[in-house]
Amino acid sequence: IAILIQSRGRPEVQACAACRGGPGLRPFPECRRLPGHFGGACDNCKWRDRAIRCSVRDGEDAVEVIETADTDEEDGSQQPGGRRPRVLISDGSTPSSAILIV
Repeated sequence: IAILIQSRGRPEVQACAACRGGPGLRPFPECRRLPGHFGGACDNCKWRDRAIRCSVRDGEDAVEVIETADTDEEDGSQQPGGRRPRVLISDGSTPSSAILIV
């Protein structure tokens, strides 16, 4: 999983505490993460099985919220009340939507 984060993640502007430490503490040269996936922990912390201690990981409330328009399913007209927020759960962000690697 750490290699997936390293290859697909984006570099952190402010590296986590472990990545700011000496090079012996990290197998990868950069602090990279995939926000919303694997708890948002960086590649180096995930590699060392210290994801829960990563100082840049996603917070408890890190869920994407978007606004959607309510529509009548039969004719497509907008319902009274207009827009309502919807929570999007992305793959890997919760145990029930885990990413399985087989």
